[in-house]
Amino acid sequence: MNNQKITSPVMVSAGFLSALLSLFVLINLLWGYQLALYILVAVCALGLSFIYPIAGLLAVTFLTLVWSQHFTLSPLIINQTEYKIYLIDWFLVAIYFRTALDWLRGAEPRWNWGDRLLAVFFAWVAVVFALSIAFWDASLASAVSSLKNYTFYPILFFVAWYYGRERATVRAWLEFLMAGALASVLFFVYGLVAGQGLWTEITPLSTEGARFLDFNHAFYLCLATIVGLAYIIRQRDALARKLAWLLPLFVAGIVGSLMRHLWLALMVYLVWFLISLGNDRVSFKKLIAKYIAVLVMVVTVLAMIWAIAPQSQLAQKINDQQGYLATRVLSLFDDGDTSIAWRSTLWQTAVSNLAERPWMGLGLGQKVFIDMGSYKDYVELRNIHNSFLAILTQLGVLGISLLALFVLHWFYRVWMTKSSNSLALVMRYSTLGVVIFCLVAFLFQPYLEANFFSVWWWIFLGLGRAYYEGSLS
Repeated sequence: MNNQKITSPVMVSAGFLSALLSLFVLINLLWGYQLALYILVAVCALGLSFIYPIAGLLAVTFLTLVWSQHFTLSPLIINQTEYKIYLIDWFLVAIYFRTALDWLRGAEPRWNWGDRLLAVFFAWVAVVFALSIAFWDASLASAVSSLKNYTFYPILFFVAWYYGRERATVRAWLEFLMAGALASVLFFVYGLVAGQGLWTEITPLSTEGARFLDFNHAFYLCLATIVGLAYIIRQRDALARKLAWLLPLFVAGIVGSLMRHLWLALMVYLVWFLISLGNDRVSFKKLIAKYIAVLVMVVTVLAMIWAIAPQSQLAQKINDQQGYLATRVLSLFDDGDTSIAWRSTLWQTAVSNLAERPWMGLGLGQKVFIDMGSYKDYVELRNIHNSFLAILTQLGVLGISLLALFVLHWFYRVWMTKSSNSLALVMRYSTLGVVIFCLVAFLFQPYLEANFFSVWWWIFLGLGRAYYEGSLS
């Protein structure tokens, strides 16, 4: 692959696709589905992503950040029949095909055994899928969906590796990532004004309070925070200065989402980040000290407002939100919390059922029966709110072992690869940080089973692959 710069047609195409698909999603949300418009945007996505695959990747980054499942799960609908060919799929098919063609034509780096492990994991998923359909009475729709999530979207690992070897591409991708994160903040602002975030009803609270930001965008802001911290620590350019102002907004949105497991995962990441920084630890401590000083000032102003006019509407809102946050934090240690109790019962049931086929797993498209007294239901294995347990129960010990070995190999290679190049170190801190964060977060929600979450995991792993290969240096 040639060491070319990001050209103007690529950036214009990325901007055009981002704007066109955003318009389509808005029309969809406001006025309903339009088949003709779907075909138009699908053709544009397919064509431009094949001609300029980097433009397609940049557009997918921005559109997923802003519109989440309204983009990644937008299906083809003909005569009221829904086909699970999503808008993101048109992008990815074109990007994959063009990348494969370019890869085969050029003298590209060879795969290592970690890459081969991932390929074997794909093959194992295909075997389990075939067995599930042929012998294990699987739900076809659910099994196909799981097959896509465990094989089709993970190919982004190789795409991100391939294009992530170019410094100009990585810089452009970071800019689109942060532009999408900034747009995500607007959803938080809406939540503050409206008193409840848009689309937050999908994840109801097990405690009192209201989410000001939906789960999906809170997760995206976590990723942006991790990358932003790494960028501020290692870079001294205009983007770093802007990110220094934006990071508190990202964190405010995360806190306002009331997503407990994201808070926990971020805390684990921050501890790891502080330990792993080495010589950059001084810069990190100075940055945190500035943020703490600003936080103290904000808290002082809010306390003064509450003291001067304790009966005012603003003071009451401050008092209510403080109580909601405290209750939410304490609920982490309450095993009687309905959300925690549901997960605990479901996980125990799934593990006990796994005894039937521990090595091969129960298969794709399967359900388990959960009995909690007054609550009884069949729950899909892919939706048991723990991605690693979902893989274990569906694909067995063999499946989870293949994925674990791949991740361990990746982590070791990234961790052991040293560099003095600033951009390369940004990617080192970012990719390692995202993986640490996800390893915790994935224990509590179906992340790898939802494309609007899983694409980020595979992209960051691919960028880490590009880093330890040494091409960014």
